Amino acid sequence: MLASNSVCKAIAVGMLSLLVWAPAQAEVATTEQLDDLRQAASATIAPKANVASIAMIFQPDCSWCKKQGKVMRDILNTCGEQLNIAIVGYKASYRELRRELKHFDKQLPALEANRRFLASVEGVAATPTTLFFDESGELLLKQRGYIQPEQLLDAADALAQNDCATVGSLAAN
Repeated sequence: MLASNSVCKAIAVGMLSLLVWAPAQAEVATTEQLDDLRQAASATIAPKANVASIAMIFQPDCSWCKKQGKVMRDILNTCGEQLNIAIVGYKASYRELRRELKHFDKQLPALEANRRFLASVEGVAATPTTLFFDESGELLLKQRGYIQPEQLLDAADALAQNDCATVGSLAAN
């Protein structure tokens, strides 16, 4: 079991480090003001400057989004100082997205995607879609579909450049 975790972690670190050196496919403004689903305000995916970010795009009635949202909560709880973490709703009204938040932890920042944001990430084909950004807001990876918890935690470690999301303690949750 330990060997497979370390292999997964090495693959995730390798993929993300290669992507950092690859030419940017899309520049994404993680400072784009999006409507906050929890408060009557606007917010950004990256409230902390010069910090990498992970955002999961969800829509109502997406059971895989709810499962992945639990892992996003774990990452927020353990890596919240080293990473910007958020969930971004789309393909529904503001009211429907707010109603859907009952399935996600209250501490998880929740935003509503707008056309400009969706265009900057070249759209969303399915949910969940997870976006990985570097410290400057450049989109490194856009992963469609559910990501296994161990792989998502390894990617968080790679982005944070430390072991904030220890697989052993979080994957059991």
